[in-house]
Amino acid sequence: MRDVLQQADVAVDAACRRLVATAVRELGWLAEGLGAAYEPIRKAMEARAPLARVCDPEDVAQVILALVADADMVTGQVLPVEGGMLIAG
Repeated sequence: MRDVLQQADVAVDAACRRLVATAVRELGWLAEGLGAAYEPIRKAMEARAPLARVCDPEDVAQVILALVADADMVTGQVLPVEGGMLIAG
């Protein structure tokens, strides 16, 4: 797809998020499913994260906005938006 769209001067990139703190996640099915274990699990993930927090929707939106607005020379890339969780393990 990238090769075809590149001929039309269209960049194809992706922002891949991991755990994002949303109202659905915080108040919905995940919190309900894990019950009392939810908060300790979230805190453990935050403690392990290099930025000491999980992503929020604005973090993902900022990456997408940067790709749309200022990334003329970026194409065919997959950008993880996860605050360094991949390298933290």
